Amino acid sequence: MSLHVDGASDSAHLSELAIRSIVYEVVDSVLIKSVVRERFFAPISPSDRIESPTFFQVSSEFVELSKAIEEASEINRFRSLSEEELFRVKHWFDQVMTKSKTSKDLVLILKIFVKWPFYNRMEFFSMVIAKLKEKNAELNNYFRSRDLILTKTAINKAIELFVKRDFFSKGLIECEDVDKLPLVIESFLRSDKKNEIRGWVACNFHAEDDHVIAVFVKKYENRIKILALDSMGHNINDLSELRAGLKNLIFYFSHRADNVEIFSFKLKRQNDGVSCSIFALSDLKNLVRLEQGGQDIFDFLVKEAHPTSVMHKIQDDSDLKFYEVDCLPPCMMKVTQSMRMIEKYKSNSPRTLSPFFLRISPFNEIKIDEEDVTRLSKAVGKSVFNSPMALVNGYVENKRLKLICMLVEDTLGDDE
Repeated sequence: MSLHVDGASDSAHLSELAIRSIVYEVVDSVLIKSVVRERFFAPISPSDRIESPTFFQVSSEFVELSKAIEEASEINRFRSLSEEELFRVKHWFDQVMTKSKTSKDLVLILKIFVKWPFYNRMEFFSMVIAKLKEKNAELNNYFRSRDLILTKTAINKAIELFVKRDFFSKGLIECEDVDKLPLVIESFLRSDKKNEIRGWVACNFHAEDDHVIAVFVKKYENRIKILALDSMGHNINDLSELRAGLKNLIFYFSHRADNVEIFSFKLKRQNDGVSCSIFALSDLKNLVRLEQGGQDIFDFLVKEAHPTSVMHKIQDDSDLKFYEVDCLPPCMMKVTQSMRMIEKYKSNSPRTLSPFFLRISPFNEIKIDEEDVTRLSKAVGKSVFNSPMALVNGYVENKRLKLICMLVEDTLGDDE
């Protein structure tokens, strides 16, 4: 295939952003990066085109689609999109989809919808995934519906990619059924391990309540502390509303007050019905990185999150230390869909946590970095868009679409 930019001289900075950033993400080849960087803005004549099987075609339709999406994203930060503005995206999307022949072409389209958030992008993203699934049936194992809700297979694959790409130790984060998780944690408690951490995506896919939550455990000598993170929050006054992942832990350890403490974040951060697995995975990654950066999340919870003992509301005869908490570190509050909640958090942000956070650079360099409210504001500022109802933080949706792209690329490999 050939690298060919039709009408490059007519493309302003929008196409530079589109091609340079997206091509860099899709292709790791140093050679193609050099070609795009040094020659993109010079018109390429037919005799000057570069032929190689490692190159893909970047057409004028793709450039126009990139421009339409970026403009829609910028407008949607301040107001809802008009039908005419959406029609422009749809027009160029249809043109590009018609000309896309290979899986790599389709992945390239996915990338530009990941890069620029706007309210209606999931409609287009889902259509690209549908076409990819026609080309590779294995992708059907990753999604439970047209809404691209992740299956347990997809969650396990995501964790495998974390181990590979984020330098996590194998077994540090795992996926487990909610019915089995208490026994797994009990085994961890009885082990000889000290001052170690584990995280689980607690799944309940076999039941009507197919919600997943994050469960993070740290062992201190012969006792453990457990943090349960349900992205939908909970109402401890109504046991029927408690998700199985949290409820099972409470009742299993209800008579283990001597060496078990459970903390649960009570506030709702998720407003859609499809992203619970992304919340769980993101929360566990952030908790691991905080620990690797020298932070103890449970020290933070005691100092900043106003832990309130609530076990008496659930079971009168239990001495289990079960606490509700109402605050998380800044790196975890990015994973919140309500802008109102984020603004409230910023005005009452925690003070006592040293904002150290282990971060992996794009060049696979490990460094300890700050993860404070300022960084939270920058991350969220790049992701906001207006839905018909309210201003939304699209950070979670971005994470979800990026993860789906990772799953797709890993599955396709070098196949067309």
